[in-house]
Amino acid sequence: FTIKVNVIRIDPFNDEEALNYINMMIPNATQDNIRELADLFGNIPLAVSQGVAYITFNGANIEEYVDEHNRLTSSPQLTSLYENEASDHRLGFHATMLMTLGKLSNEAKAMEMINLCSFLSADGIATSLFDGMFSSKLEKSKMVALLRGYSLVSVRLEGDNELIYVHRMVQQVARM
Repeated sequence: FTIKVNVIRIDPFNDEEALNYINMMIPNATQDNIRELADLFGNIPLAVSQGVAYITFNGANIEEYVDEHNRLTSSPQLTSLYENEASDHRLGFHATMLMTLGKLSNEAKAMEMINLCSFLSADGIATSLFDGMFSSKLEKSKMVALLRGYSLVSVRLEGDNELIYVHRMVQQVARM
């Protein structure tokens, strides 16, 4: 039996792409802040999009975000997980995820959804799977929108099915 998986490799942004993306998403940021944010994430698209999502979704200050991110990436608990890594991108991504999950901790159903998604196939999780968790479609839609707002999931409509897609790195950190 053979499993076919469609893998899409996304290369890091070049400097110009990262700067343009951040500037587009946070138009009032200074060029120095934009550069600092791009450098912080090594121009990795997933990390950049999640950092930008956190900042814009929470109305956060870039300097404070960078300070908190740096505090987390230098914590012994987190650095010990990645001490044998050749790159610090996973460490930085993990710090961003911890910040995001910390903000989501007040939303029990969103946390339950992302936790469940972390143990399911990353590709094409039917949102109908979560119907029993919610008292209404509106409540479910709000939680899905919250997860999308933080760039934790993407959602596609395929036929009559609304499907959630989760990056495997998001799954890995959510399971920890």
